[in-house]
Amino acid sequence: ARLAGLMARVAFAGGEPDEARAWVARGVAAPQEPDWSDLDPEGQAFAYGREDWARLAASYAETGELVHPRFERRERTMSDLPELPSAYGQSAYAESTAFVHAAETGGALIPFLDHPGLDDAGGLDDPPSPDAPGPAPAPRRNTNARRRLASGPRPAK
Repeated sequence: ARLAGLMARVAFAGGEPDEARAWVARGVAAPQEPDWSDLDPEGQAFAYGREDWARLAASYAETGELVHPRFERRERTMSDLPELPSAYGQSAYAESTAFVHAAETGGALIPFLDHPGLDDAGGLDDPPSPDAPGPAPAPRRNTNARRRLASGPRPAK
């Protein structure tokens, strides 16, 4: 989740808000990391009680491994994912206003500028004429040939 959060921040700083939102969506499904679960949602680190500290110190002294009480209790932690602006911020809204207005009023939709042939005659697939020859028939298989059905492996000869 931390890597997805970092990539979302990089994409947003690079001016790619859609890519940033895609990284946030990936991060939501990513598993939490126990090593980073020691921060509560307010950013306070190691907000443990006496019992948690005693268990953590004893576990580390005996095995050399850290336990993560907040992670084990599934308490809320600080999010690794950034808070991105909504998809319809001022710039995105300004770009899509004409399209939304046309859709609401039933007016003409904005043409696709990246596809030059839509308004030309014949730009779309024309229906086949009734005189046009159809596709060639598929070749016939020899039905008298012996057919092997699916079975287990055969021993080598």
